[in-house]
Amino acid sequence: MENASKALIIAGAILLSILIIAIGMYIYNSSTNSIYGAATQISQQDIAAFNNQLDMYIDRQVGTNVRALITVMASICKENAEEETKLPDLYLEPKSGASVVEVLPTVADGSMQIEFNKAKSQVEARHYYNVVFNTCPTTGLIDCVVIEYEKGNIAGADLGSLPEGNDH
Repeated sequence: MENASKALIIAGAILLSILIIAIGMYIYNSSTNSIYGAATQISQQDIAAFNNQLDMYIDRQVGTNVRALITVMASICKENAEEETKLPDLYLEPKSGASVVEVLPTVADGSMQIEFNKAKSQVEARHYYNVVFNTCPTTGLIDCVVIEYEKGNIAGADLGSLPEGNDH
């Protein structure tokens, strides 16, 4: 009889151990899902923060605001020199019928800052420009900024005619 009671106690202890391990695995899996969800949300917040730096310049802007936009783009490229997906391209039409100025950053070095400054110097301070953004479908980041002297000159109805940007 004593052996049977000891066997039942041992069997109960084994079942209790299995139950504790199962509860531990459940807690681990649910916390892993929560951590993954939080990481995804932070990523979405990073995308929104990046895009918000440029969003206020969309549509019709006076030349001084366009110059400020180009300055912001130059600083973004300088800050994110190591992350190619965060280096937006610039297409600027400085005057009606003039050739388009392209600044296509691949590395934000000193020469890229000079290119942004050259583009900025070609913007007429009192003229109104049309600013259009192209957002990368995979990352959600703005990867192309088009500044038109008159609406529809470069981008037209869509940005399909422009290169993909940084190939994000």
